Amino acid sequence: VIGKQIKDWEKQEFKEEYQFDVNVERLDSILRDNFEIKSVKLDVQGFECNVLNGMGSGIASSIDTIKFELSGKWLRGQGCTETRLLKQFFDFGFFLYRHFSAELGFQDRLERGTRVPGDDVDFDMFASRQSSTAAANVNK
Repeated sequence: VIGKQIKDWEKQEFKEEYQFDVNVERLDSILRDNFEIKSVKLDVQGFECNVLNGMGSGIASSIDTIKFELSGKWLRGQGCTETRLLKQFFDFGFFLYRHFSAELGFQDRLERGTRVPGDDVDFDMFASRQSSTAAANVNK
């Protein structure tokens, strides 16, 4: 993954003058024991499976809610699938939801084994430790 250019479209070009180095560190090398993370926005252009693999259950168990985009095109471009990504969230003990509102909380819960549509999948989702619609505002 490191050193790979992530293009938004196939013919996108990256001018050298706009390229720069980014330091990458594993979260478990920065975070210490006994921490809590209320909310994470995961926007990694199809690398969600890689992030969850690197996260491990220790960090995952410290996160209350993760907002992420479920995009079949991006996932398959990085060697993952929608089914595999959702399974990873379930295996970490998250409940998965299609919608969230401050008034109603999490809604439209997906059950383990739910199949999602194929190539046209592209929508935001929420992985949460909360099993009901009574939820804290993830926008804070």
